[in-house]
Amino acid sequence: MRYTHSFNGKTIFFLCSDSMKDIAEFFSTILQQEDMTHDVINDKRTIQIGWGFYKIQQVGNEYQVMAYDLMNDPFQTVTEDLSLILNILSKQRKVLSITKAQPTETSFQDTLIVHRAAVKAPRVYLQRNEPGNQSDSGWYMGAIGVKAANDPSEYARIYTYQLLNFCKEALSVMHLPIGTICIIENGSLIEIVDEDNNKIF
Repeated sequence: MRYTHSFNGKTIFFLCSDSMKDIAEFFSTILQQEDMTHDVINDKRTIQIGWGFYKIQQVGNEYQVMAYDLMNDPFQTVTEDLSLILNILSKQRKVLSITKAQPTETSFQDTLIVHRAAVKAPRVYLQRNEPGNQSDSGWYMGAIGVKAANDPSEYARIYTYQLLNFCKEALSVMHLPIGTICIIENGSLIEIVDEDNNKIF
């Protein structure tokens, strides 16, 4: 479905599923606020909103908002269909609302460490530690019931967007702060505790 909005003397549009009206309206409100503050709606402009990155392209007298293509190579390609990125935005927003946690900025191009056993394990945990560098999210994913080995070959550093390949639900917690621990079972988020070991979900 095509969503069209006019603000600040500009007309913008984007495409996503017709079942995503609520998050589409929220996204449009953010675009309007960002444009009022930073004049972001301009041809060939790249903007970040939350975890995702978007590309603005002028089409006639309108501006189309496209998303970096997470299902292919987001560093090289964009997609007109915002359904996936807006679905992730919606879930991240819901988790922050439920937990009342102060968000920590994280993007699709930040990295995390994954224990290889966690890729196929039915129960995994994510723990956010102090990041080691600017591109490190600080997140670590391990398999519950599997002892972490000292062998470096048992670990991989991946981009956060690559969680789409084996644990999409993990993306919903990416903005939670340092010290947070999350448990995911069979693809569903079942528990979150804060840095003081208080259950917040």
